[in-house]
Amino acid sequence: MTEGSIKTIEIINDYKFHGRNREVPKRALMRRTTPPIIVKVPDQVLRETAKNVSSIDQGVKTLIDEMINALQSQEAPEGVGLAAPQIGVSKRIFVAKVGKHIVTFINPRIVSLSEEKEELLEGCLSLPKYYGTLKRATSVTIEGLSLAGKKIRRTYKGFSARIMQHEMDHLDGILYVDHVLSQKGKMFEVQGEELREVKL
Repeated sequence: MTEGSIKTIEIINDYKFHGRNREVPKRALMRRTTPPIIVKVPDQVLRETAKNVSSIDQGVKTLIDEMINALQSQEAPEGVGLAAPQIGVSKRIFVAKVGKHIVTFINPRIVSLSEEKEELLEGCLSLPKYYGTLKRATSVTIEGLSLAGKKIRRTYKGFSARIMQHEMDHLDGILYVDHVLSQKGKMFEVQGEELREVKL
């Protein structure tokens, strides 16, 4: 998922767009010279139901380091969440920025969603230069495993809740544009420093 830019979002006056638990090791935050390439639509891996992680071994830990590296390398726009399928690995893992920290969820599942929903613009690193309006729950509780293999349960609200729902969708082969279509929302393309509405 992407954060977007203020200049781009400001031209859409009818929609709001907000920006951004455990702290990750410093080594994981260091950018390597060649971060993994973000998989783009229409790559089929983005439409697969990701497989559960059976063991948190060194391979999984290395994968998570690579995911954090890829997320941290995204600058225009900045990335706020990334699921394993977005770097071509069909595993149920995602990382997300929450405040100044990055959280990791392995084999996550949504425990509950608030009845209250909010409509915002949403973007995706796998579909660059496009944003769409869609409604999501304003609060979500997620359960999963930490990098240490411990069971964790967290509740997120506001923009963080949206990030979590977006990344969970990736693990089930769902893209945000699917929600835009089903909700009959609007789709926009970045053209220069403006957003232009496009037809779906």
